[in-house]
Amino acid sequence: MYAVANIEKFTQDYPDLFIGTGQEVVARAREFAHAESGLFTGSAVSGIFQNPMFTMLFVQTVQTNPTHIDLFKDACRTAGLPT
Repeated sequence: MYAVANIEKFTQDYPDLFIGTGQEVVARAREFAHAESGLFTGSAVSGIFQNPMFTMLFVQTVQTNPTHIDLFKDACRTAGLPT
């Protein structure tokens, strides 16, 4: 699972990859995410980014970057899920 907050941060961290498309990517993430928690499954990532390279970079970044891990944990806590 991942959080919309991860997508928002990722698009901000890599603005050169998302010139003019960052908001569209975030909007797609919100479409895939649970409305209240902002969480979505890993299988949704490829549909959100629509680019295999971006998908791979996102997954690697979120799983290894402490800030991204904290964003995910915060979303889980907000949703009442264990972290």
